[in-house]
Amino acid sequence: MKYLLFFFLATALTLAACKKDDDHPHDDGTYHVHIHIHAPQDGATVTKGQEMEVEVEFEREADQTIHNVKIEILDASGNVYETLHNRHEHVLGMFQYQSTYTPQETGTFTLRAESTSDAGDQPNEASVTFTVVE
Repeated sequence: MKYLLFFFLATALTLAACKKDDDHPHDDGTYHVHIHIHAPQDGATVTKGQEMEVEVEFEREADQTIHNVKIEILDASGNVYETLHNRHEHVLGMFQYQSTYTPQETGTFTLRAESTSDAGDQPNEASVTFTVVE
């Protein structure tokens, strides 16, 4: 009898502990994110080997989820030179990225910020170009 009671208790606890992953809103329809690159400024000139501020804000309505966030440095040919951030953030309303980046080569580069839906589609992006000098 003790074992039967233990079995039912264990089963009840297991069922109660399992819940669906619906504890957050998933958006139906268009995934639209406003992306604001506050730093660096478009057309900025920075010095090789010195830290550069990187500040990007991803914004949606307060009850809407920001899903996949990617921030990359592209070379002059548009190839990914370095990925600064690439995560499924899953936050409501706003996500802010603040960090520094130290360029190691001279040339013209682009900072590209992108956010996609939970499924990885419907990309939203913004970019600025900066030049690295000696």
